Amino acid sequence: MKNRWAGNVRELANVLERAVNLVENGEIRPEHIILDNEQFYTVPPVPVCEPNSLTLKEATARAERDSLQQALKIYGSARKAAKALGVSHTTVLNKMRRLGLTARRRKHQ
Repeated sequence: MKNRWAGNVRELANVLERAVNLVENGEIRPEHIILDNEQFYTVPPVPVCEPNSLTLKEATARAERDSLQQALKIYGSARKAAKALGVSHTTVLNKMRRLGLTARRRKHQ
């Protein structure tokens, strides 16, 4: 992975600490390196200024669901998704239950 680091040392340490927390088998891979939560910015913005647009409550719920689904897809477990999203494991489990979501099981390589 090649990237010019524009942040300070503390920010770099945080990125590396997050990667270490996401590793399953002791090997840090590119998917463990998250720069400014770039993987969560891929959800398209919800239009709020068009006629018949969503309410703030509906838009928030949609964005939360999309972010949670994407984190579960990327990380494969509720615990790792919670770490990446900066919330508790319990919060993710409660939201998964409320939204009817499940984490996909990763096959060990």
